[in-house]
Amino acid sequence: MSFTVEVPRDEFQVRIKHELDPDLNLDELTDEDLHPELLVFARAVSKKLPHLSFARVDGNGRQLWLYSPHETFAQGKIMYNDVSEKYGVYARQIKNERYGTYHDQYRKLWSKNMGTALRKVAANMVPWSVGELASVGARTYETSRDKEIGVVNTKVAELQQRAGISSLSSPAYTYLRSQVKGNVRLGDLEFHETVTELVETQDYFEELSREGKTPMFVYGNVDRHGRQYLDRAKIKAEWSTFRVEVEEVHSRLYEGEPAFDALVNKLAVLNMAESDHYVRGVGMKHASDLFYINEQ
Repeated sequence: MSFTVEVPRDEFQVRIKHELDPDLNLDELTDEDLHPELLVFARAVSKKLPHLSFARVDGNGRQLWLYSPHETFAQGKIMYNDVSEKYGVYARQIKNERYGTYHDQYRKLWSKNMGTALRKVAANMVPWSVGELASVGARTYETSRDKEIGVVNTKVAELQQRAGISSLSSPAYTYLRSQVKGNVRLGDLEFHETVTELVETQDYFEELSREGKTPMFVYGNVDRHGRQYLDRAKIKAEWSTFRVEVEEVHSRLYEGEPAFDALVNKLAVLNMAESDHYVRGVGMKHASDLFYINEQ
């Protein structure tokens, strides 16, 4: 059964290994490192959610990132506001309906009571779903694919004009196309080569237009036991700026399984390609762990 996921805001797309200073030891911190109330709050969060770690928010002693070491993106932040004397949580799951969708408080909840704030942290610090991960590069995939289609379509038009063909649905072109498919020489060399290239480019355009509308998203990582795995979801990449339709989430594949090894071979082709560049018949690599694969 299909469902829709919202694309997490850019500020939540914080890569743990590349953008955070991880492994913050709360026991080594003092009131000079963090606001004392935030430090007390963080230690309480650590006891309630021992599987999560903390990282500093640059130049800010009143906020901390929370993340799982076995995930790609941070889960959110805890905060302390010393003006209102409130404890806060900032997370993807929060929808504070007191504010508009684009208000800076929409994804935040506050409380003067630390116990209440602690429960809000526990309720909203959750792992990224496969659908959310798929949404991160879906718009880029759509744009890259559309760009390739546009380039090929322009080439078709140029070749059509050069060959003097008014319409690709005309009887004249239908005849010429059948001759090319039958390896028949058409007129002089220049005309023959132009029509042959037109037929091949039009075939490529039609194939490109058909494939890749519903790619298979693949996410690769290593679990807490050190096992490599691949998560997969079939998505619709069209109109994916703010939300993405997920058609199906497939079961996780682990290293050593035949299906895992077969999929890794296909990912190896994309891994050699430039990031965010659509590859005909294969798909696109958004990052070293985020892929979109065309399934024939």
